Amino acid sequence: MSSTDSVDAATAIRFGAKKMTAQDVAQYIDSTKLTYKLGEDPQSTILDLCKEAVENRFFAVCVRPNMVTLAKEAVKSSDVKVATVIGFPVDKSKLADQTSWATVGDFSLQDKIKEAEQAIQDGADELDLVMNVRQFLSEAEQPQQVATVNEFKAIKVVAGKKLLKVILETDLLTPAQIQKATKACIEAGVDIVKTSTGMLDGGVGATVENVKRIHQTLVDAGMENKMGIKASGGIKNAEGAIALIEAGATRLGTSSGLAIVNGLTTQGGY
Repeated sequence: MSSTDSVDAATAIRFGAKKMTAQDVAQYIDSTKLTYKLGEDPQSTILDLCKEAVENRFFAVCVRPNMVTLAKEAVKSSDVKVATVIGFPVDKSKLADQTSWATVGDFSLQDKIKEAEQAIQDGADELDLVMNVRQFLSEAEQPQQVATVNEFKAIKVVAGKKLLKVILETDLLTPAQIQKATKACIEAGVDIVKTSTGMLDGGVGATVENVKRIHQTLVDAGMENKMGIKASGGIKNAEGAIALIEAGATRLGTSSGLAIVNGLTTQGGY
């Protein structure tokens, strides 16, 4: 399913024209592994993630840049895409700390460009760029978010025809700021607007309200059929996944992909 196809499918669901099945939802899922539990072997964990994605026909796997080559090899006989993150936090942080001094996405543009170039060279199909939140907030009240737009444009140049998603980290933004950040994505030619990193302790991650807000901003700009929305962070079950798709999400970033599709299977769909 292409990005445009997923937008069309989400529209059909939102207006009640389509009842979701486990396989329908599977095609929205970016199965994600960006942190490891104590004692987990990263390589075997990523191989298991890829195997699960291939078997369940998930849209993509999303891994750290150092795992792109391994993941690309593991899914090469399938249609599963490999996404990776750019400017992503090394460790989790507390929401309260980030609210007082945001460091999410706070890497130099040159470092992000180098990371993106290496990821593309290693075979990444999609890049999930973390917006420099503090930089955005510093210019959020200005008529134009010049530095933010320029960052997005620079990484899109690296991505070329590969998809670029931008992570807003919505837990750190007001509703008005979410709209402005989405408009910056539109101006820069981003392919997909993504809600969250999932790396904030105390954050809620993707919400129906924020997905609707992003979607309405795209609608107002006439871009709802040209750009997608990736809901990410805290998506644990089929009910939550369906609600986000109905709100306008065209991708779901989750580490609970198998639980979501199994939930739909056992419940007979929604």
